[in-house]
Amino acid sequence: DSGAGKTSLTELIVHLATHSFTAIKCVADVQCLTAGIVPHHIQSELGNFVVYDFAGQQEYYSSHAAVLEHVMQKSAVMFLCLVDLSKSNASICQSLHYWLSFINNACCSVAIRSHVAIIGSHSDLIESSEEEKGKSSLIQAMAARRIKQQEFAGYLSMDCRQLGDTDASRGLVSMLTNSQSAINTSQPVISYYCHVLYAFLRTKLDVVGCSLQYLTSAITKENDSSLPNDQSVLTEFLTTLSDKGLILLLNHSQ
Repeated sequence: DSGAGKTSLTELIVHLATHSFTAIKCVADVQCLTAGIVPHHIQSELGNFVVYDFAGQQEYYSSHAAVLEHVMQKSAVMFLCLVDLSKSNASICQSLHYWLSFINNACCSVAIRSHVAIIGSHSDLIESSEEEKGKSSLIQAMAARRIKQQEFAGYLSMDCRQLGDTDASRGLVSMLTNSQSAINTSQPVISYYCHVLYAFLRTKLDVVGCSLQYLTSAITKENDSSLPNDQSVLTEFLTTLSDKGLILLLNHSQ
């Protein structure tokens, strides 16, 4: 799905989380043969969350199922499924069939219902309003048939490459915040101390990886009563953060 606008939309979400509505420049295309998920860590008044950009080509995405499984072990997520409105109806149906099946497989073992939103990108390239309405009806009819294990958050057509304070950008923010609120209220809330520990890991512990002993020593030097320095408690909180997909906690055998 190269050129659909995934990376541009990701950059927009990162921007809107911390800034007001302003136009962004078009993001450069992802290079061919890119394999991997590009994570964007966002800390804002809404809390800590991660946007995963499925950058690269479709043939590599089967390996991403393991990443999704890890992220979704203890938490529901929100999927933003992009389809290129400038493509033919057959191409749109093929793309939606692939991605909605991919999402259904990822969610089959998760107790809490995730949310799925469909974004019709490159709406500025549609020649007539009748054509756009026809494609919108096609997409929503397919969503009604294919989205079964999740909540359908809605459909939105937009130009993902450049956005200011428009109906589409306000609709996107509304869609994201409504789904986030619903997901947060449907699952157990992690403790305040987990948030403090994650903030410490992200902002003050300037390392890519470390041992539990090193981390305990760094917390002791910090002298902050809200940070746990008991290793058993610390391990419990680190396990929670790892289950959320925010860090990777490895045992010695791994």
